[in-house]
Amino acid sequence: MLADFSLASVSEVLCCIGAQVDVVEVPAPAKVPLWVQVVLDQNHAGFRDFAEVSRPLVLHAAYYLGASFVTSYPVLRWEIGREDRPEVRQPVVTGFGSGEDLPVLAVAERALLAGDPGAAAREWRHAVWVG
Repeated sequence: MLADFSLASVSEVLCCIGAQVDVVEVPAPAKVPLWVQVVLDQNHAGFRDFAEVSRPLVLHAAYYLGASFVTSYPVLRWEIGREDRPEVRQPVVTGFGSGEDLPVLAVAERALLAGDPGAAAREWRHAVWVG
C-alpha cells in the first residue's frame, strides 16, 4: 500500500484502517423518536459506534481523507467548521466549488461504519469543481 495522500490511495488506506477498528452496538440515543427504534427493531438493526480504543484510528482516517483532498487540489484548505453547520468547530476541508465543506470526521466515520472506504473520496470529488 502506498500512503501518498493521493485520492487514489484513500480507499486502500481507509480499508486498512477499517480492518483494525472495532464497532460496537450501543443503546439508542435518548432523543431518538420511538418510530425510529421500532423500524430498527423490526429490521434487527441497532445503533453502532466505534469502540473507544478505535477512536484514534478513526481520527487518523479522517485526517488522511482531508489531507488527501488538500494535497490533490490546491484550491482546498483546512478550516474549522462554521457556526451555522453541524460540524461547528470541527476540522473541515473547504474551498469546494459547490460551497460545501467536507466534515472529515463525519465522512470518515460513515465510510468506515458502512464498510465502503472508497465512498468518502467518490462522494466528495464531484464537489471540488462546479461549473
